[in-house]
Amino acid sequence: MRAAARSVLYPPVMAPPDLQRLLTIVLETRSFIARPENDFRDSRWRDSKEATQEFDSFVSELRSGILPENLAAEFAPASSTQEVSINSGWALEFVNLVERYGKAINSMAPC
Repeated sequence: MRAAARSVLYPPVMAPPDLQRLLTIVLETRSFIARPENDFRDSRWRDSKEATQEFDSFVSELRSGILPENLAAEFAPASSTQEVSINSGWALEFVNLVERYGKAINSMAPC
């Protein structure tokens, strides 16, 4: 079980479409992580249930307007999500999700 992550509130000037865009990416990533045929051997998760619980936590925080502190780590090189994607045959799809995640996060940065 993962330790409770500290979170930060989104800036009050953030537009709802930015939040929705990020939430959509996290939900899509969760759908890949939830695949029963995934191989979790090189990740910190034991199985799909443990991994989806973490992503469910991210979704819940995002829906509350909170940016989960550990979310960025799952879209970074050598993350557990990347390891599962490589071992399970959806690495190219993960690269696409990482690119979209980066664009979503960058659009939320203050100018």
